[in-house]
Amino acid sequence: MDDTLFAPVNKLIQDHRILKGHLQAVVNAADAMRNGRLDDTNAAALQQALGFFHTEVPRHARIEDELLLPRMKKLLKDPSSHFAYLLEHIAKDHHEFAAMHAELAGLSEALAVRMRFNPPPADQPNPMLDRFCELAVLLQDYYRSHILVEERDIFPAVPHALTESDLRELAAEVEKA
Repeated sequence: MDDTLFAPVNKLIQDHRILKGHLQAVVNAADAMRNGRLDDTNAAALQQALGFFHTEVPRHARIEDELLLPRMKKLLKDPSSHFAYLLEHIAKDHHEFAAMHAELAGLSEALAVRMRFNPPPADQPNPMLDRFCELAVLLQDYYRSHILVEERDIFPAVPHALTESDLRELAAEVEKA
């Protein structure tokens, strides 16, 4: 089989690697904010991560939800199989992640204004910062599990389940997405 047929799955895996780096940058920025040490480097990495979450993560999810997963679902012999459950679970994760990303972006924006113009004393509770830190860690943990399922269970099945023609069509569609 032509290596270019694996390009869509390879692109999704590459996105995962980049995403992991951005998730770590958000966790690092959250830790720095909690410790009162958010420097320009962490702030810039946080902004870059939020930009990636806003543009690339939805594109990645669309490729999976609209192009890859429907093809895989059509080939299921048993719609109640464990693999069918995994496909559904992955799609649901994307919706949950979108809501979490939106909340994280809103908190980040509010925190940036608050920390710059009216920073609370370090000894006072800061529920907004607490939620930001919690969400950063949750996203990293949830994505770790999500990526594991995709890369261990779903992606390896793609070249076995789809025909060469389907793979070529998928590759062309992913290239346009």
